[in-house]
Amino acid sequence: MFATLVMALFFGNAQAGIRVTFEQQNLSVQSGKPAQKGKSSYQAEIDGGSFRLVGKHVIESSDDDGASTMFDSQPGVRNKPLLPEAPGLTDPIAGTVEDQHIVIGKPVAGPQWQGQATRVYTVDMDYTVVARIAWLFKRRSVHHDHYDVTVADLDASTAAVRVALTRGYGRNLGLHPEAFLGFPIKIIAHLSTHEAADEAAESLTDFQLDAIGITPWSSL
Repeated sequence: MFATLVMALFFGNAQAGIRVTFEQQNLSVQSGKPAQKGKSSYQAEIDGGSFRLVGKHVIESSDDDGASTMFDSQPGVRNKPLLPEAPGLTDPIAGTVEDQHIVIGKPVAGPQWQGQATRVYTVDMDYTVVARIAWLFKRRSVHHDHYDVTVADLDASTAAVRVALTRGYGRNLGLHPEAFLGFPIKIIAHLSTHEAADEAAESLTDFQLDAIGITPWSSL
């Protein structure tokens, strides 16, 4: 009942912002090493083109819809997390993405969330990361990322969630705005990678991101 009232207030005022609480769980398995589990949470506070990502120890904010962001711990330093990295020729370690292909599935109706209709679709990404280390050698790793994405038609920018994804396992997804057909409220991911020269040395990561709550919020 409360969630429905909150959503009614939000949709009744197109200028209102929202605070969405997310939880994420992940499991990583690498050949010959113990599995690693993780769990975290953060809040995305979104009001028009302004947002804040509030975690346990970090606050990252933007006033230009994610074109640039700042950390509270580094005032005045502008970051551009939604742009692909462009390493310099003199960087000791540099990586580039090559042979990238993305396939976005057709959305279908999903379950109700906070009284709102949702859509579910898949995103598949295949790409190769070429790492150059101190001009000595190159290493190629082959990646396949599969995502099951659930979105709702909230009147809120996806930039905050995309920035949050770039700070973790969903980085490549976050860099592709076309992969977000609405506001993401659930992402289930299966990520696999292996060295181009050794397919047996595979690393797997599963993670799930869930929006577990929403309330009104304003940056004013």
